[in-house]
Amino acid sequence: MTVTKYRTNTGAQYWKVEIVVNSIRARQQGFRTRREAASWETKEKTRLAQGGVKIDRQITLGDYLDWWHGSFVQENPDDGVVWSRPGRTYRNHNHVRNKQHITKIKEHIGGIKLVKLDTIHTSMLVAKCRKSSRNTDGVSVSTIRKMLFMLKGAITDAVVQRKLDYNPIANLIMPDKEVADNEKVMVFEDHELDLILVEADKLCDRRWFIFPLLAIWTGMRKSEISALQWGDIDMDAPVPILRISRTLEYSNGERRPTIKTPKSKAGSRHIPLTVEIVTALKTYRAWQAEIYWKAQKKLTPDTTLIFNDAFGLVHKSVPQHRWETLLKNAGVPHRSLHKLRHTFTSKLIGTGMRLDYITSIVGHADERTTTQTYSHYFDGHKKEQLEIMQGLVSR
Repeated sequence: MTVTKYRTNTGAQYWKVEIVVNSIRARQQGFRTRREAASWETKEKTRLAQGGVKIDRQITLGDYLDWWHGSFVQENPDDGVVWSRPGRTYRNHNHVRNKQHITKIKEHIGGIKLVKLDTIHTSMLVAKCRKSSRNTDGVSVSTIRKMLFMLKGAITDAVVQRKLDYNPIANLIMPDKEVADNEKVMVFEDHELDLILVEADKLCDRRWFIFPLLAIWTGMRKSEISALQWGDIDMDAPVPILRISRTLEYSNGERRPTIKTPKSKAGSRHIPLTVEIVTALKTYRAWQAEIYWKAQKKLTPDTTLIFNDAFGLVHKSVPQHRWETLLKNAGVPHRSLHKLRHTFTSKLIGTGMRLDYITSIVGHADERTTTQTYSHYFDGHKKEQLEIMQGLVSR
């Protein structure tokens, strides 16, 4: 860092401070007086001593993102591993996912100079990453949105730490999720659900009956069912409810599950339970209590409904393998376990339930997510409403 005096073409005298990193001028600042220049130089030295190096104009977006991801420090709170840096914290699975996003970004626009980054480049990224009939190796729009949110946050951190003067993608517009006819949410038909439940009811191991039953009639995610505890269920309340306040995470490996809180506030929610579900849960509780009693264990509010053979948390692939076997035995075409959640949500839409109720029950972050994901169901429901209104006018 050097402070030098210079004159302009008009003869005016100024002072400038230069910062050189790896023999390349990383920053230059001009001042009217030497005192102002010296003051700024002192502040910059303090910032540099704390690791705040101004971005080299030659650094690429890929190199910066690698540095940014590596600047997080691992911590171990009570509810699972997290990674943090000043002003930003990620859970372990998000930290791992961010690394995957960075790899994808580097593949397409990683070679761009960071100081040249613009929304044109993010539009290019979306075009190259978006999955389509021509780009079968692409990713979904929801994944692209998460990638862009991460990128925007990483550049914001550079501005906060004075590594950049401004965020060139601060006004970035996120792509909307468009659902084409061949990309519509797949669901199960009523007769298929009947076949699945009849086949599941034949199983002696009641875990793999209650699991699909909860997925069908509560819309819970697989990770939420796997982390559900008996203390989360109030079956004796005037309106029986199921509280979702935790999920199962497998970022440390599918055989090392950990319980964590939902990734968003909307994920923590209450789901009303019908009489049929309450009856099934009480029957299942009696079966589980007998299993635990034989093992000289006792059910407590902290006991999970779904357990492995060692009475611990279930491994990631187990529910999926049981589900695939169940579909095969029931003679139902294969669809993922997550499609039961789509089926439940589509049925709620079909009943004409208020949109805000549906959004809160399924745990979407906002109503926009619900309407975009299930747009074709809402369109069909609008047609029914129009027919009803047309009947009123005709009468």
